[in-house]
Amino acid sequence: MLDPVLVIASSTALAALLASAASHKLRDRRAFNAIVRAYQLLPAPLAPGATASLALIELALALALLLPAWR
Repeated sequence: MLDPVLVIASSTALAALLASAASHKLRDRRAFNAIVRAYQLLPAPLAPGATASLALIELALALALLLPAWR
């Protein structure tokens, strides 16, 4: 069995990392959109939706890590 302190500490640290990354993406969506387009993994018209989705998914994962039932 895992030590609850270790689980909570690592979950909180990972949640903070994901929330910080999402925050940076949401604050400068234009720059992040340019980065996604530069990778050329998606067709250009899909890039804006993908950038917004990625940031929201990161926020959702951060929240899920903070809720014990969703870990």
